[in-house]
Amino acid sequence: MKPFRLALFLIVFVYLALVVAVSMNLDRTLNWINNHQNSLPYITLTGMGVFLLLFFLSAFERSLFYKRIARKEAEKNEIKAQVYDMQRRNDEIEREIHSFDKSLDRPAPPPRQDSSKEQPDTNERL
Repeated sequence: MKPFRLALFLIVFVYLALVVAVSMNLDRTLNWINNHQNSLPYITLTGMGVFLLLFFLSAFERSLFYKRIARKEAEKNEIKAQVYDMQRRNDEIEREIHSFDKSLDRPAPPPRQDSSKEQPDTNERL
């Protein structure tokens, strides 16, 4: 679309250059417009039509560009949300690992002394 738009810009530039040259009467050979004044409205309408076509093409491309930017922004936000969720999961896993490590680092409780060995068995005395 850019080469087409560039060609339209060049057409508008040439048109405006010719209008300026005729209005300033710089080139005597362009006096045919003065001799054919009934074609002047058609030439003017053609220039205005090309200009309006350029304007609407530019507006259309701009709207497509903004839609593309909005899609990229939405995709970026989705990726950010996924990264945030993964980071939260990693933090939870890290907390669980640290709590497990802390439970392993605790000293072992002293062995329980069996109370049955300390007290003599009453059945053996008899």
